[in-house]
Amino acid sequence: MILRKHHIGILMLLWITSCHQTLRATENNSGVVKITHSHWLKNKALDMTFDTRIWYKDSFFIQEIKKIVFIDTFGVKSREIVLSHYLFHDLITEDFYEFSSFTDTATMLNSYKLNRKDDFPGAWNFMKLEKNKYATSPVRANSDTAINKVVYKRMIFNQNFGKGEFSTEIYLRCDRNHPFFKLFRYYSEMFKCDCVKIINYYPGTTTPSTTIELEFQRDSLVDQEINVFNTWTRRILDENR
Repeated sequence: MILRKHHIGILMLLWITSCHQTLRATENNSGVVKITHSHWLKNKALDMTFDTRIWYKDSFFIQEIKKIVFIDTFGVKSREIVLSHYLFHDLITEDFYEFSSFTDTATMLNSYKLNRKDDFPGAWNFMKLEKNKYATSPVRANSDTAINKVVYKRMIFNQNFGKGEFSTEIYLRCDRNHPFFKLFRYYSEMFKCDCVKIINYYPGTTTPSTTIELEFQRDSLVDQEINVFNTWTRRILDENR
């Protein structure tokens, strides 16, 4: 069987969200978060879903970077989401490094500098703070909801992405205030609660178009993960001497 893979592109996660972090190290601050991004067709069938993880330790972050591969098998087209590499960055120095795997022996693939105003290649720039340029209406309150004993405030507003006016619903969690991760930081700060879920609905319908959900998996790292952070940090310091 002959497979042809083409049009490979890095997935741009959370392009409609933003977050900002003061550039300083925070002691005893570490953990893992997962971001799940799903897309539905207008007939309510699930079209695509993928998740990525972010590990963090003080001012250092490691993001999974995934890419979508379009496959043509004898005229039958399909697509596959695969892991590309890992992006390691330091909020203080604004240095970025790409590694081949999440191991202490990983190959360094690339290095560069970015700042808060730049887009991270294929990743979520949670350093960027900006208003929602797509919003076309004020935010209005929806009823609160409880999921797994956690109460969420819900807000609704309209957005235009160039394909019509979508209704957007955000879920705000007020029982915790994470220093780094907030979907739609602008609204999180407005309501003093962390935005952890976004649902965009097709224009004029109650059918979800896309959803983005942030899950706090752990507030700590295991020894193997800490070893990767420490090893990569030492390697970078050695190379910069």
